[in-house]
Amino acid sequence: AQELNVTVKVIHSQIQGTNASVFETLETAITEFMNNRSWTELQFQKDERIDCTMNITVKKYDEASDMFTCEMLFQSSRPIFNSNYNSVVFSMKDGSFDFTYKEHEPLEFNENNLDNNLTAMLAYYAYLFIGLDLDTFSPKGGTEILHRVEGIVNSAQNIGAAGWRAFDDSRNRHAIINDYMESSMEPFRNLMYKYYREGLDEMANNV
Repeated sequence: AQELNVTVKVIHSQIQGTNASVFETLETAITEFMNNRSWTELQFQKDERIDCTMNITVKKYDEASDMFTCEMLFQSSRPIFNSNYNSVVFSMKDGSFDFTYKEHEPLEFNENNLDNNLTAMLAYYAYLFIGLDLDTFSPKGGTEILHRVEGIVNSAQNIGAAGWRAFDDSRNRHAIINDYMESSMEPFRNLMYKYYREGLDEMANNV
């Protein structure tokens, strides 16, 4: 009962003189990590899986240290009831999507012991996509899952990588979940439900 249907693209046109297989292997590894795992106890039918895209542009790659310097454009969307239309729920750019990855190395994730920046970031976005999607189906329905996003942010402080720390950037991973879960944002979270579930989903019956 996997929750996600993620399309991953690793764009490496800026990197010259490196065997492309490492980028292809990375793309496959991320796709399988996101899509083949059950992230929650919730039951999703195949046609209910959340459609997402992750376009990862490699800016630098150091073969000696297996270090990737990247940025990622991501988007999640949901279907609109009784239509063939999907509406974007969340879209943004992560400008500090940097990590180490050794070709063919399995991507392992332990929520209670985060020691790998790549899998920590991927899990962060997996739970974020699911939590935001659930907010569109019931009022603040994603709260429990979004608390897990907060937990990953707190645990990832020990990794020491960019994007996790408060005040470093007003649009980094810490800022996204911290701001969204602020009590002052409750009207916006309720609007997510009203806009999608009480608005767009009803348009097939009452434009």
